[in-house]
Amino acid sequence: MALALQGGSGYQSTTLAVSSECKADEDGFHHVNAGDGINIRFRLLCGGPRGDHSFEPKLRTAICLHGVGDSLGWWEDAVFRTKELPEGYTPSGGLAAAMGSAGTPGFQALAKVDGRRKKFVEALAKRVNVVLLDLRGFGGSGRPRSEAPWTCDNITSLQTWKVQDITGFTKAIKTALATSKVAGAASHSVSLAGSTALVRVSFRTMQALGIYFTKMSELPKPDLVDSYACLQTQEFTGCAAKLAELKMIPESLMAGQPNCSVSCEASFENDSEGMGAAVERVLVIHRLKLLPDAGHKLAEVSNSLLRDVKHNDASCISLNISSNEKGAVAICITQGAQGALAHLQRFQQWLEGEAGSLLALQATQLHARGAELKSLREVVAISFAAQFFQLFPLSYEDSQGTEARVSLSNFVEDVESVRCYIGAAQVSIIGHSMGSAIGLEYAVRYPQRVDRVCLSAGAPRVGQAAYANWMSIAGETRAWTESVIRGAVALVSFDDKELHKLDVPTLLINAKDDTLTPVIGSQMLEAALPIALLHIPDFGGHDCLVSNSTALERLVRFLAAEEAMLFAEDPLFGEQLVNRWNLPGDKAFMRYYNSGKALAQVEAVERRLRLLRHWARNSEFQDGLQLSMGLLPKLQDAVATPETKEAINRRQERVARLDSEQAAMRSILKQARLPIASGSTPREQLMAEMMEMLSRMSVPAREVVERAGVWWRDSGAPQGGGAGDGSKYTVDAWRRRRGGSKSGCCSWYRWDLNSVPLSMRTGLISHGPPPNSANDSMFACWWCGGPASAHEDVGPAGEKEELSFFPGLGPGRQPWSQAALADFAIDKSPEEQEDTLSGQVPRYSRINLAETSALQLVPAIQ
Repeated sequence: MALALQGGSGYQSTTLAVSSECKADEDGFHHVNAGDGINIRFRLLCGGPRGDHSFEPKLRTAICLHGVGDSLGWWEDAVFRTKELPEGYTPSGGLAAAMGSAGTPGFQALAKVDGRRKKFVEALAKRVNVVLLDLRGFGGSGRPRSEAPWTCDNITSLQTWKVQDITGFTKAIKTALATSKVAGAASHSVSLAGSTALVRVSFRTMQALGIYFTKMSELPKPDLVDSYACLQTQEFTGCAAKLAELKMIPESLMAGQPNCSVSCEASFENDSEGMGAAVERVLVIHRLKLLPDAGHKLAEVSNSLLRDVKHNDASCISLNISSNEKGAVAICITQGAQGALAHLQRFQQWLEGEAGSLLALQATQLHARGAELKSLREVVAISFAAQFFQLFPLSYEDSQGTEARVSLSNFVEDVESVRCYIGAAQVSIIGHSMGSAIGLEYAVRYPQRVDRVCLSAGAPRVGQAAYANWMSIAGETRAWTESVIRGAVALVSFDDKELHKLDVPTLLINAKDDTLTPVIGSQMLEAALPIALLHIPDFGGHDCLVSNSTALERLVRFLAAEEAMLFAEDPLFGEQLVNRWNLPGDKAFMRYYNSGKALAQVEAVERRLRLLRHWARNSEFQDGLQLSMGLLPKLQDAVATPETKEAINRRQERVARLDSEQAAMRSILKQARLPIASGSTPREQLMAEMMEMLSRMSVPAREVVERAGVWWRDSGAPQGGGAGDGSKYTVDAWRRRRGGSKSGCCSWYRWDLNSVPLSMRTGLISHGPPPNSANDSMFACWWCGGPASAHEDVGPAGEKEELSFFPGLGPGRQPWSQAALADFAIDKSPEEQEDTLSGQVPRYSRINLAETSALQLVPAIQ
């Protein structure tokens, strides 16, 4: 009969050691090369347990995975914040509308520094190596690069302003830049030349452009640019189809009616990934006059220039030439001053050559920062022909444009690369939104590498409506985020059979008001995973870890807890951090708390011992059955056959496994600094110690303890799959459904036929339990050790529910079903008995003895 027991509380556990070779750069970031050469960046929460950006080898490691479009800053500055939320942060899902933007009362309440949150975050950072990871293509991590350029179909707004109040204008521009990022603008540059300002905002989709102008129109008057400057010109460049859609945007949402719309004649864009982030970009704008001979030849001549640039100018990131009946405009983005000079030379040659009869240069503007602008000014050859603009510091040109593709597997392998770099045998995985899908896929693919999982706003699959919505958002835009949506987010789909096999403790967090990832997704995960607990905050939206401190505290307790207390409520953990009476300074209280944690470990060992004793007894019976049937020689015979050796080895294994659990019990007592007493059980010793410390601790500490109740105990609600809502039950030997313990120490009655000796099973199934056997240990609950009568009677068994039926996940994580009576016939061969019995053991990972049962060393069974 096969039996798999794991870890200190039933979970697979490995000593976690991290490499001492992990070195951070001067900014505290670690860098890892993924399998395909992509650079992955991460840093430790609060600088790590020691505050020096290094790993503490003796502590566990957790890896945090953010959602699409975010970066490790979402964890660092929002979830695990120790100061106010960063300017421009906007909550998503549920609370998004209620919270509003920066400056509104709702946002100010959300952004307020929370001393309690800060203490929980700092406590976590000291107890666990918390890795905050930039997923590939986000934050400071690299991504794949598409080599071939593509036709750029962005739509760009160009506004020229006459600045009247530079201080107010600067403040308003900061707000506009933050708004454009939220709207999803591809770039937003603001530059000044004297009192003239050029504002350029580029969008990959009309939807993003509409969101930007809508949000700008909602800002209060003091935050608007036109309060401090006068709009002189406004024009749009882009393809004809997108320019036609401009009519859909009300004039009231824009700063004024565009002076003109300039249709694109020719354009291209390069993937700027890896093109030298340290080199500042330079924006070059040429304004051109159309000569009489331009006509239909302009497109042909423009494409000639584009072909030349594509093949011969490696520093050019993008080039766009647009025109209308009034003139033409060419917009080029290059790398650095040298790239801009090379472009100017090539553009001048083009104008003097094949475009000479079509176009005349009216003005050239060079927009750059600092050293690049200074270098350009010093070139005499262009100083009289160009106008120089100083780029505003917060201007940005993103590097999202790409045709590279990505899948969920790419992200999963990046996580594995980080784990290998750290050197940890196992890690904890924390994922939010898309990060939940990545984390879950990692756990499914590498279950032996994961010790616990927390998924915030997760779901096992994307439904048809959600798929259509995601694909609508992504469209056909050539950008990394949209590529991630198309290749990973929209395609999330986990096989329930794979999830059934995932024996990893999992905490699910999903706010009730999350409109982006509704609670139903987490409920589906809870039903599919064998060990999962769902925490549903009343509010918080999609970012409930940011906006709901209760959700964050639940996450911290789960990550910081020892195995035996993963799902225990443990309010004393938080009280030590925030209680004004300095509980950590109360030695009696801390002794009480540590003894309670030791008691939780003792209970976990007791659970395993209960199963082990049943297994040892039944295995011994099987060997005895083979002896009695003449299938094995007597064990004491001098002649040792292979079969005899196997039987002896099996007996030795049984004794060794029982002894190892006894050794674990002794080790717990030793760590708790208690002697091994012969007259009492470890449970009794620890309970006595806790009562003694309770009498010695201060009055405030005693009040906290009394409010906490049985704080160390795990009721086992996450076990067996399905919802932990009290609906679970097991059919007992009297064919009654038994639910939770009446005393509250376990969530439902756990028992099956392996608790009954093999020699008695046929009679039990055929005739029922013997008289006066209600309190017999063979019918005790695995979890709390109490009899069936100590659990709620929730009615008679159903017609198809046989003994030990459990409506959850049984062997192989399939829906539980009981074997027919014939399967337990004593006259079956040992091999058939083995197959039948091993198939009927519900693989609950954690079970325990009765609380009142004495712990005794178990000798070899005679």
